[in-house]
Amino acid sequence: MRTPQHSPVSGKLAMVGKFLFAAAAVAALLNVYIYLNQKIAETQRQIRKTERVLHETAQLRIQREQLMAWPHIKNMIARFDLKLHGPNPGQVATMSILTPDQAARIPLESVAAVRTPGSGVIRN
Repeated sequence: MRTPQHSPVSGKLAMVGKFLFAAAAVAALLNVYIYLNQKIAETQRQIRKTERVLHETAQLRIQREQLMAWPHIKNMIARFDLKLHGPNPGQVATMSILTPDQAARIPLESVAAVRTPGSGVIRN
């Protein structure tokens, strides 16, 4: 029985084809590696930016709480020599929230007849 003879050119061509396939595979893996590294770097930049924004937001909240604190307000009143006084009784209205049982016991006419201070005429 005879075995088919391979020409030296076909063997070299097969070897070149295998080399090109291996080189293409390495190039594809290298491209995927570079792409993933770019995405990782971009994600890390976005994380740092988000952390910076969160830190600034936290600092602004702390500053707001400090400005709203009574000691700071009291110091500003003293610093600017503000003559503050309590409200006139007509400037204050009270409101209460009733439970359903309490609301059921109060006649609607008595609630509708209540006149709140300052209602009606607007004064400047």
